[in-house]
Amino acid sequence: MRGRDSFGFSVLPGANLHTVSRTLLALWEATDYRDRFPWVDNIKPVRDEELVASLEEACVDAVRRLKLDLVGPEELDLANVSYYRIRNDPRANQRDFLDLKSYVDRLKRDGDLNITRLKNDWIESHDADGRPIIRKSVFECLAGDLRYEGKTFVIADGEFYEVDRDFMRALDRFIDDLPIHTGLPDGRLREDEKTYNMRAAQSPDIVLLDRNTVTIDGQASPIEPCDLLSRKGQLIHIKRHVRSSTLSHLFSQGVVAAELFATNDNFRAKLRELVSSLERERARTDSTYVVGVHSLITDTPPARNAHDVVFGIIANWAGRQASDVLPFFSKLNLRQRSVELERLGFGVALAKINYS
Repeated sequence: MRGRDSFGFSVLPGANLHTVSRTLLALWEATDYRDRFPWVDNIKPVRDEELVASLEEACVDAVRRLKLDLVGPEELDLANVSYYRIRNDPRANQRDFLDLKSYVDRLKRDGDLNITRLKNDWIESHDADGRPIIRKSVFECLAGDLRYEGKTFVIADGEFYEVDRDFMRALDRFIDDLPIHTGLPDGRLREDEKTYNMRAAQSPDIVLLDRNTVTIDGQASPIEPCDLLSRKGQLIHIKRHVRSSTLSHLFSQGVVAAELFATNDNFRAKLRELVSSLERERARTDSTYVVGVHSLITDTPPARNAHDVVFGIIANWAGRQASDVLPFFSKLNLRQRSVELERLGFGVALAKINYS
């Protein structure tokens, strides 16, 4: 703990503070957290004010050279986000996705690219009816890696973190080695996830499961198995944009559904019944549709690698590697979730869905 870190706790009346203090010290010195979070020791939040000031200047230079990304301010339910507004932007209502270059070009024309401007300018997300959802400064919406004095730092949500360089290289290599799933259509500007999924499911090889849930005993809430189920048995989950909080939800959703798929007979039975019902309904209106996807869901637990979990991310990929687009903490989350899925017997793939 450091100067600006705070820690508070409460004890019952009559508690032995000496014993409590020894317990707290033992917890502080414990290292068992490495079993679940082995990456923690490779990441350190930057607290030194002078270093923060230097990194802010390095951040301005990286923005000027377009070495960072803009990631929109979003609530967890991205389906509500239709477009973005940027302070003083003449194209205020036309930002379906955020482009750092157009923002920087405008600041260069104004001769006003500095840390104060980045902190004072804001980006605001809006729903389809034009109502504002959430606003954050441009500085808080920057994401990416910085090199400063031979060290590697990341910026996320307006905070700087020092990251071990070898750890970062290994993480990026893992992300870029994930298989890439192809075959899904490009996204369209101002198209929400629901509309995209419906359009993708026009393929004869995909069943639309978006907003269809399965309820089983022991689960507090219904489970959405996936957004799209392919004829090859791939469970496809779709999200727009690349903010860490929303991608965390995407990856978590994939693991929860996959674990039930692998371990819960009741879940598989109800999912097979749901898919069979959806297929019969589709066949009644489409004589060319061939029923049969439901048969991929077996009574017994699936064999290893019989199914893939595909994370489809709709973003401005522009031919870039996944490690260059995904925020640092999303890469961490994706690696952890990929390991969990592989232990469950699932393959993992990314679908880089571009805007067209």
